[in-house]
Amino acid sequence: MRIRCHAAAIFLLALVSFGAQAQTTVPTTGLGTCIDFITSQSTTLTGQINSSTTFKIAYGSASYTDMPNKVVYIRNYSCASQDMSGMYFTVSALAHEFGHVKFNYSFAKTTRQAYIDEACKMEGLAVTNNIVARNEIWSSTQNSIDIKLAASNPDQLFGVYYAGGPNVASNVGKSFCANNVTSTTGQNYNVYYGEQYDKLP
Repeated sequence: MRIRCHAAAIFLLALVSFGAQAQTTVPTTGLGTCIDFITSQSTTLTGQINSSTTFKIAYGSASYTDMPNKVVYIRNYSCASQDMSGMYFTVSALAHEFGHVKFNYSFAKTTRQAYIDEACKMEGLAVTNNIVARNEIWSSTQNSIDIKLAASNPDQLFGVYYAGGPNVASNVGKSFCANNVTSTTGQNYNVYYGEQYDKLP
């Protein structure tokens, strides 16, 4: 009971504190009012959602982006649960997936390793999008809401990202792929993309 009351109190406080700002910027994700509100605290993510009108957003059994059918799937969550960590993770996953929407591109499929490296660079760009949204939400809520990263190694990813450099997306992607598994197959990302290459015609 304490957890439910605590979650409700925090969300009510957020609505009172930031409601005026959010009135004109809240995106409609279809994932619930709580997700819309937290998302609205990131101008980058809000802009991406509002401008990507050809993409639908829906809950599903895993978080991934179906590019051919233009659907962003986010792992099932309900605002009624008042699960704060689940709510933050949902927004974080949304930011990651819209990184895929924004930074999707074709690349040469020369060798197996080159394919994995390029696919992981795209994951790095998605993580970067997640970091940008996280930082904006953290700042706009006066350091009261931290959606963190949709990854198992957030501290390492932050470190690589803030180290910067011309290859930051690739470096972040390598770290992400080496330490995370897909939500669809449960495979390590390097293994997953390697198998994708093996199935190419």
